[in-house]
Amino acid sequence: MIKLDQALTAAFIDGAFGIEIVHENDTENPPKGAKFFELQTFQNPKAPITLNGSSDVTGVLQFTLAWPLGGGAVPAKEQAQTVLDFFPAGKRVSFGGQTLVIGSQHLFRAAPNVEKGRYEVVGRINYAAIVPR
Repeated sequence: MIKLDQALTAAFIDGAFGIEIVHENDTENPPKGAKFFELQTFQNPKAPITLNGSSDVTGVLQFTLAWPLGGGAVPAKEQAQTVLDFFPAGKRVSFGGQTLVIGSQHLFRAAPNVEKGRYEVVGRINYAAIVPR
């Protein structure tokens, strides 16, 4: 199921949104006040759908857009919307022979995070795929 993560991450990078992406295993933190994306993927347990070894799996690509405090909520939300527009429902994303289909997407949360010194916009992109068991 790592191919699903790879497909989503590669598609996000291909979107070329003009802002640095901080991957979950990066050891360096961007400077305070920098604009960047954090990406996380979450997968639900596989559910068998055929007797010959196929399963259905659903999951979420969650991005957090870090935006400078005082940089304006509307520009941050517009940037996040650009990402969501890149992943419309029905879009197919593939990597290494594995394909997934985007089911829906939405802005989940937008709020200041004073502790981290940034404004955060969180978006979620839901997908489904048929994978081998």
